[in-house]
Amino acid sequence: MIYLIAPQKGTKRPDNISAPVGLCYIQAYLLSKKIDSKIIDLEITSKDDLIKSFKKDKPKIVGISCFTDNRQYAFETAKLLKQLNPNIKIIFGAHHASAMYKQILENIPEVDIIVIGEGEITFYELIEALKANKDLKNVDGIVFREDNEIVVTKSRKPIMNLDSLPFPSYKDLDVKMYSWNFNGVNVTNYDIVTSRGCPYACTYCSSSSFWGHMWRFRSSKNVVDEIELINKKHGIKHFRIVDDNFTAGKDRAIEICKEIVSRNLKIDFWIQGRVQSLANEDEYAQVLKKAGCYLIAFGIESGSQKILDNINKKQTVQQIIDACNICKKAGIKINAYFMVGNDGETCKTINETRKIIKIIKPDEIGVSITQIYPGTNMYEETKKLNFCDDDHWLKNERPPLNTTEHSKVKLRLWQLTLLMTKYLNDKNLYTAFKLLIKTYLGSDFR
Repeated sequence: MIYLIAPQKGTKRPDNISAPVGLCYIQAYLLSKKIDSKIIDLEITSKDDLIKSFKKDKPKIVGISCFTDNRQYAFETAKLLKQLNPNIKIIFGAHHASAMYKQILENIPEVDIIVIGEGEITFYELIEALKANKDLKNVDGIVFREDNEIVVTKSRKPIMNLDSLPFPSYKDLDVKMYSWNFNGVNVTNYDIVTSRGCPYACTYCSSSSFWGHMWRFRSSKNVVDEIELINKKHGIKHFRIVDDNFTAGKDRAIEICKEIVSRNLKIDFWIQGRVQSLANEDEYAQVLKKAGCYLIAFGIESGSQKILDNINKKQTVQQIIDACNICKKAGIKINAYFMVGNDGETCKTINETRKIIKIIKPDEIGVSITQIYPGTNMYEETKKLNFCDDDHWLKNERPPLNTTEHSKVKLRLWQLTLLMTKYLNDKNLYTAFKLLIKTYLGSDFR
């Protein structure tokens, strides 16, 4: 028996419980190779239940996902299981483990092996090598210890035909346990991944370092087959497409939408996109709406062209305005994500962002202070300034805020300013008042 464990998340929203889709993909691939495994999601399973299950099943291999925000939970889970059975092999994977593999192997002795990047084929080949007691150096895409040395094997080539992967497995999870806030009500939600990789290289984002800069995608038929299966088998009508940029391939996205309509699937779905894809694209937005897209989350980040250029966003202020107007015209809501504290931020750039908020009038808004994550260009640049170093990731702390140019207090005030701009512009005085109270109490707005 092989265990696949999703530790608790480092950040939580009471109206958002997401399934560990990455582990579900790995389990599905293992099942296709006749290898039994069990997924345990510690967001919905207690530590006591994990211990009981572990003692009963006696797994010899345990895979644990390790993201930056939940890395300490991942470390704690590894230590707990090694205490229960020192002979098990513990394998880490996911974004943080891939970016900081050397540090983890040097400082977390309970972790035996780390899978770098995309995990399905690598994890399967690693299991086969462990079972046959073969030389791990022949498994591409892993890092491990040998004779007190850290061995990094050949890089794993990306999976080009994503249709070749089986749909994620939910044999150990209740798919209806996962929810999302839809029009003010928590509804059962299904997260779906339709592509991997990102052709962009925003300075603050680690996605391309994990998935690669090559954008790979599933066919429209394959995507809608999964949607239809989940819709008919489980009666789920709400979907969240969690691709970094679903709108990147216009023709494919339109094909997916038309396939949804042709199969008469009555669903609602939420996507993430970039404004470049929808600026002046009336027909594109209308097709999305007809298929059931009710909201697009845009990573707008700033209303200042200077800041957009500084973070290598590859978008213009005019594209932001045009895309939001097009979506509103089609009846699609806008969730606008903004950041404060990127390099070059000033009162002038904040006022430019306030102006954009007033122009586009987003239905929902998120404003975060720029955080620094491993595997990003921003992290490498701040290391040169001796602002942030690798030791931070061994502490039980959140990713550092980018205070290289401004204090945390000033960044918090700018964050509040943008949020208040949205709610006062909407004449939503109740929400504005709540924000002021949170500020007075010192709450975190993230």
